[in-house]
Amino acid sequence: MFRSVHAALGLVNVNLSDRRRECCAIRLRPGAAGEEPTLLIDYVPTEDERERIEVTLKRMRGGLSKLGCLVPPGMSHVRPMGASVHYSGTLPMATSGGRFTTTEEGRSRDFPNLWIADGSTFPFLPAKNLGVLAC
Repeated sequence: MFRSVHAALGLVNVNLSDRRRECCAIRLRPGAAGEEPTLLIDYVPTEDERERIEVTLKRMRGGLSKLGCLVPPGMSHVRPMGASVHYSGTLPMATSGGRFTTTEEGRSRDFPNLWIADGSTFPFLPAKNLGVLAC
């Protein structure tokens, strides 16, 4: 009987790409004497973000359906903005130089002995995480 029954739970994680925009930034607000500074995040979604999400969800449901998977209504969940973010572009590589930028090799222009080795130097990151599908 168990050979004839196929039961699985699938999870698909879809992340949309974003690009650096002037209206979006992170900054530090200095703390009062003896207090840590506070990280402030300003994010404004693009005008078409809601539509992009809906189109993407529709395509995912269609693809899963073609694979023979069932997607029960109401089982899709869109996480709140900023809930799953990998920031980039906070110290971008720049050929033209400038404050708070790095060289193409990741060396800080503000601190000559500091090398940045993470995504903060890239002006943008692609949509992240490939999902694994089990049906």
